[in-house]
Amino acid sequence: MLSKFKNNEIFNKSFYGLIFKVLSIILNYSFIYTVTKIYGVESWGVMALCLAVINIFSVFGKLGVDVAILKFASIHNDNRIKILGLYKKGAVFITFFSLVISLLIFFYSKEISTHFFNKPTLHPYIKIASLGIFPYAMLLLNSQMYRAIGKTNYFFIFSEIFKFLIPITLILISYFIFELNQGLLPIYCFIAALYITMFISGLSWMKAFFLKPIIDISYKQILSTAFPLFLGASSLLIMTWVDTLMLGVYRSETEIGTYNIIAKISQVPTIVLVAVNGILAPKIANLYNKGKINDLQSVITNASKLILIGSAPIFALLLVFHKFLFSFFDSSLIESNSVLFYLLVGQLFNVFAGSVAIILQMIGKQKIFSRIMLIALVINILLNFLLIKPFGINGAAIATSLSLIIWNVSCVVYLKLKLNLKSFYHPSNRKLS
Repeated sequence: MLSKFKNNEIFNKSFYGLIFKVLSIILNYSFIYTVTKIYGVESWGVMALCLAVINIFSVFGKLGVDVAILKFASIHNDNRIKILGLYKKGAVFITFFSLVISLLIFFYSKEISTHFFNKPTLHPYIKIASLGIFPYAMLLLNSQMYRAIGKTNYFFIFSEIFKFLIPITLILISYFIFELNQGLLPIYCFIAALYITMFISGLSWMKAFFLKPIIDISYKQILSTAFPLFLGASSLLIMTWVDTLMLGVYRSETEIGTYNIIAKISQVPTIVLVAVNGILAPKIANLYNKGKINDLQSVITNASKLILIGSAPIFALLLVFHKFLFSFFDSSLIESNSVLFYLLVGQLFNVFAGSVAIILQMIGKQKIFSRIMLIALVINILLNFLLIKPFGINGAAIATSLSLIIWNVSCVVYLKLKLNLKSFYHPSNRKLS
């Protein structure tokens, strides 16, 4: 059995991605730990809202162009000139739109904090967070380019590692050496980290602006592919953060911080899924484009089995040691055990379903995926609205888990009934090819 895993391409490439993802999670939790220990859980609640603003509005700044570029670049990954041309077009588009959105959030930050969150004290935090929309959008494009050419290690380093390692370093230096202890420091450090990482990750691609790369893929083609991807990606990301945003409207910063920390812990079992997805996307696009459907199904089967086998022990460890993890951040989190259990049910379905989002986006079914995600998002928002008021953070957890189950099951059913592709692992496939 072990030799089969060793000889499996997906396992070998995903193994390094898994190492990076584990390191990313450790750094993510270290970032949360640093902020909560120095500033408290309430400060992390404010930080979580700022991260929600950056993540959600950067999606609108990209409009799906980064994933569309990944798809086209994966097909032409043997042509460096075309890849540079694709990057240049993507970078110009994302720079313009993300800067426009960043400026809008910056100048209307007072209205957002006062009228949407009903928390005027959030004004300076939202204003600073708006400055992170452009660098984060460009960082994601830069990272996707490395993913397209098969350099998944660079993809994980820039998209997962640096954005936590650098702010932790900056906070510790500022706090212990310069003795700075103002509440805005964590968000300042995070924004600075985004600009630093954007610059470093973009060094390899800057030559696209000094050359005249020839690319026969027009803006119209990119946008026609990107917009459905944008609808799906934006729905998925908003669904990830909508619970935090709606808690920001109805609940205190302490409850927001508590919920966000537990939500981060519940996502640990998905590290294998994310690691596999990191190398799976360009492979799926390439095989489907060449019409190698049998090879495609084989790759998907191997991936789904690795995801399920790798995730199962993580679920078990979380159930056994979750109280220890809670006490590591703040002992008050132990009172919210039920939130973790609700969220883990949704993540169990997420892991079992396999790489459904990546599969649909990479085989040209991004419109179907976007429709499924839009429906799931509407359900998620309605459930959060109905459940947060009476049940607080438990209501947010139930809403998130149910919407996660709905969209994953819908994608699995569509792939099987319409395309005869099985995204999930089933016992009849006993061998790892």
